[in-house]
Amino acid sequence: MNNQGQTVGVIEIKGGTDPAGALERYGAAIKSFEEARRRHPTVKTILIASCITTEVSSRIQNDNKISYYFNLTEILSENSKEYNKLIQEIFDHI
Repeated sequence: MNNQGQTVGVIEIKGGTDPAGALERYGAAIKSFEEARRRHPTVKTILIASCITTEVSSRIQNDNKISYYFNLTEILSENSKEYNKLIQEIFDHI
């Protein structure tokens, strides 16, 4: 929420590592994002997932419901570029 109490961003974290369930986790995230956008059409959505298969990556690239996505294993280190990009995106919107 921003300082006016408006929802401006939604973060969905999917920590499962089994590639067989990657599409299911992606689908669950999309449902959450659709609900958030139904309530707040301009909300930014961020998906953080630890298992992004080739198929999921392809769907993410073609999905306008996801504003930004990050690989969980790439952001675990505070010194990583991905961690810094995530933090920047979060603070740009709140």
